[in-house]
Amino acid sequence: MKKIYSKVFLSIVVIESLIFMMPTTLMLALGIVVSILGFFQGNKGGVTPVYLYIFAFLVVLSFAVYSLWWVIFSYRKLTLGTIPKYIWLGLLIGSIFAVLASSPFNIEPVHYISSAEILRNKLLFGLAPLITAITLLFIIYCQKKL
Repeated sequence: MKKIYSKVFLSIVVIESLIFMMPTTLMLALGIVVSILGFFQGNKGGVTPVYLYIFAFLVVLSFAVYSLWWVIFSYRKLTLGTIPKYIWLGLLIGSIFAVLASSPFNIEPVHYISSAEILRNKLLFGLAPLITAITLLFIIYCQKKL
């Protein structure tokens, strides 16, 4: 019975990682590359603080995504008590961002992007990693009970 649960848990983690985490991770990596290129191309005469703020924001989000990927790759040998504090901090930061980013109350459509598209992207890049984190923590909890 434990082998069946293990295979089910593995399939859930693989599916969520591919569907939910890969788009978020790729979009974050693209944002970091664009931020770095924009910083060096746009700062011929001096430093523009806006690019530094954007880059710092992306670094904090990268830490949150790294924490979630760390849990994804090591969930089999974890219990809730053995997850390091810095990983919990990254999961907390990611959860706060996910709740703020997926809020449907701050949708302002423009003439070429509809509200539905904005909401879909917010849910994909905000709520999907949160669902993955909650599922992983639930799987880790259930593994200890088996």
